[in-house]
Amino acid sequence: MSTRALIEIKDSHSTWTLYAHHDGYPEFMKKRIEEVIAEARMSDVPNVLLEADKFTIYLISQFWAGGYKSLYMTKRNIRKEAGDTDIEYSYSIFIDAGIKLKSYKVVDSPLNLELI
Repeated sequence: MSTRALIEIKDSHSTWTLYAHHDGYPEFMKKRIEEVIAEARMSDVPNVLLEADKFTIYLISQFWAGGYKSLYMTKRNIRKEAGDTDIEYSYSIFIDAGIKLKSYKVVDSPLNLELI
């Protein structure tokens, strides 16, 4: 069975959500997101760490370039999914005068997220 995850990327103007079909566990997904953030700091892409729109595209492209092709844009919102969900982890990336990553495990429902 695959470990599914949602990644939410926000700034003061927009919010984007990505769906990871497998390998959503922190040992892979959180680590890879942190690597992409570090790569973005060294990137020559203008404002990549200042705008959710640009960072979302950058994140997808870096995952795909590294061979991980199961990261997609989605309209899913884990907080609105009632009852059962196939999402096991959720990651929130906040862009506001810097970039912050928070990781959550879905405990027993989409409304019960445990910060990890």
